[in-house]
Amino acid sequence: MSSARALTPEWLAVAVLFVAGVLASGAFWYFLGVHRRHAALWTGFAAAVLFLLGVALYLRNEIIRSEIAEGAAKTPSTPPTTEPFRARLVTVMSFAYPSLLVYLYDSALGKRLAPVGLAVVINVENARSSATRIISYALDVNVDGSWVRLHALDTLNPSNFFWVKDGNLKTCVRFDFSEDAFSPRFRDRNFGPGEIAGGWMFFEWPPELRMRAATPIMKNVRLQLASFTGERQTIVLENAAPSELGAGGLEGGKMRTLPGISDLSGTEVLPFMDLPPSMRERKAPAPSPTSTPIREAERRDPNTIVLSSRQEVVERAAEDALRRGCVKLKALRKSIGQFIDALEVSEYHSALDDVTRAGRDVEDFRIPPTAFKRQVISISMRSGHGAQYSKDPLVARDYFDRRIDAVIDYLGCDEPGPASPARRDS
Repeated sequence: MSSARALTPEWLAVAVLFVAGVLASGAFWYFLGVHRRHAALWTGFAAAVLFLLGVALYLRNEIIRSEIAEGAAKTPSTPPTTEPFRARLVTVMSFAYPSLLVYLYDSALGKRLAPVGLAVVINVENARSSATRIISYALDVNVDGSWVRLHALDTLNPSNFFWVKDGNLKTCVRFDFSEDAFSPRFRDRNFGPGEIAGGWMFFEWPPELRMRAATPIMKNVRLQLASFTGERQTIVLENAAPSELGAGGLEGGKMRTLPGISDLSGTEVLPFMDLPPSMRERKAPAPSPTSTPIREAERRDPNTIVLSSRQEVVERAAEDALRRGCVKLKALRKSIGQFIDALEVSEYHSALDDVTRAGRDVEDFRIPPTAFKRQVISISMRSGHGAQYSKDPLVARDYFDRRIDAVIDYLGCDEPGPASPARRDS
């Protein structure tokens, strides 16, 4: 309703009051001085009418401004209509099972090879006016008119891929996708408005698609994304050309071929998704006092991967992640202003992600999307001006303080030497 009502120009109201003032202070007294009482009476009446008209114009503008401000205050409760992401499918490589592209991973059973069913490069653009971060993604493929969820290979070491040359595991060529692997590059990174996050994503075929004699023909793929603010979006991406065995468009996505030939014939082929969860994390025995840890960098053979003292590495990484999260939280608490924008919330969530990697459950302390509202940043008492609201949704300082103080107390960050998850009280 208020959107159809326009404000009266300020100059018109000022002009009306000015004329009323001239009539009341000048013409009225002039006519009284020359004893023209009727002219003085009409002049006084006109001045009074113009004065009331000017006041009415000012009051009308104030009412309209108040209605606009109330509507703006209610805006944050309505979810934004703009989707948070735009995406484009750049590169597709698909393989019939067992694949010519395999990933060497470590497990409680020893080293195994996971066949890669689908490798894609997808560019994701931040379509919002503030920074964001992708916290999870999933991919479905449309095969024979039905959507099938693929298992994502969250590759910790993107240089552990091998091309099975001529289908012979004795002659494998090692590939390095580190420069353009999606998960390692964007796991803890925010990207700003209009910025593109892109890279290689790797997936395994589920059992129902492995038994096909040829590569499954995909009409399109469906990407599901989740941001740090809790927003989720599903994007259907067209596969421009039917995928063929080991082929696809290579418009984007970098990879390096490492020198040498690797013999993997003694390594069992086992899809990572088929591995029982209890077997996916190798718990290496503690080294003996006389043993000397061997670092991978000290190996001359680039195809050999040494994962010695894995349990100690995991424990140290958890302690470091918890300490790093506490340091970030305390630093952020000292530097925040009256209102908290999306970038500061992203930094807060990044600290919580560090704590989560340390094995602590802090999901209840995250800032939900509903906490973002347009805040009153100033109030002017001058005529014609009311409350001014922030351009972008912000989080109120008192609300943010409660969250960050609660998580710092919960983690014991203010206490010297926060305990690691392995040693905390149960």
